[in-house]
Amino acid sequence: GMLKAAHVVRFHAWRALEHAKAPIWEATWNGVHRKCGGDEKFPAYDDFLGSAKDIYRHLQGELLAAENTRHLEYLCTEELWPVVRAAGADYELVRRQFGKEGCRISWKSTEAFVCSLAAPGEHEAGDG
Repeated sequence: GMLKAAHVVRFHAWRALEHAKAPIWEATWNGVHRKCGGDEKFPAYDDFLGSAKDIYRHLQGELLAAENTRHLEYLCTEELWPVVRAAGADYELVRRQFGKEGCRISWKSTEAFVCSLAAPGEHEAGDG
């Protein structure tokens, strides 16, 4: 009832906010893109978001259907891998109930947003 309605309202409010911020992120991204050497050194904004959607869909599909997710480790940072591995394990009951073939996502749409950005090397330089 009310909890579900609140969740839906919160989701759409977040989505509207991210759409409103997108032009600012795109302009910032384009500045970093130029600073870092253009297409040869740093992905274009639309290319990055397209790839982010592709990898998200692939990862979600594999987590849902694959009994062993070890083949996904190379896609993850050291910090992210335990979370991804745990998510794959969380789907075990679903795989058992519906079978591997019954565990497919039928995507209708996927939206990607940039929520943070640093030039390559800035994060590591700040850690030292």
